[in-house]
Amino acid sequence: MVATVYSHIQLSSTRLHAFKDMADQLEVEAVKFKPLFDIRWLSLGESVKALVTNYEPLMSVLADETKYGNPTASGLMKQLLSYKLCALLHLVADILQQMNTISKLFQRRDVCFSAIKDTVSTFLKLFSPPFTSAYIGLLGNLANDAPKIGFRITAIEFIFNIKITQ
Repeated sequence: MVATVYSHIQLSSTRLHAFKDMADQLEVEAVKFKPLFDIRWLSLGESVKALVTNYEPLMSVLADETKYGNPTASGLMKQLLSYKLCALLHLVADILQQMNTISKLFQRRDVCFSAIKDTVSTFLKLFSPPFTSAYIGLLGNLANDAPKIGFRITAIEFIFNIKITQ
C-alpha cells in the first residue's frame, strides 16, 4: 500500500501538483513520498513516516479523485480510512524511526557506546506500557491490514508478545 501511494502521487506530476496545492491550502508541510526498496530495509521507515506526515493532504486529494471515479484513489482511500491500518502505520512509524536511528549509529566508524546505550534504552521504552497498551487494543485482528504496509504479522506478534488471529 505504501508503494502504491508513492507511485500514485509522486510519479504523476498532475497528482503531485494537486497534493502540494492541497498541503498549502491546509497550511501543512508536504513531505516527499519515499519509494520502497527491497534491498534497503531502512527505506520502509522513511516511506511510512512520509505517509503518516502527509495523511491529511493525501486523504483530501484522494477524496477529490474518488469523486471523479479514480479506482486507485478510491481503493487507497478505503484502506487508509481503516482505523486499524492508521494505528498500525503510526506504530510502525514509531518503531522504524528508532530502528533506523540505531542502525545508523552502528554503521558509523566512531561508535560511541554511551550514545548507543541511550538510543537502545529509548527504543526499548517503545515496548513497555503505556506505549504498547495504546496500540494493543487496536491491533486485535491485523491479519488483513499488516501486509498492506509491508510489515510482517510475525514481527508484531514477537514485539508485543501477542497472537494475531488470521
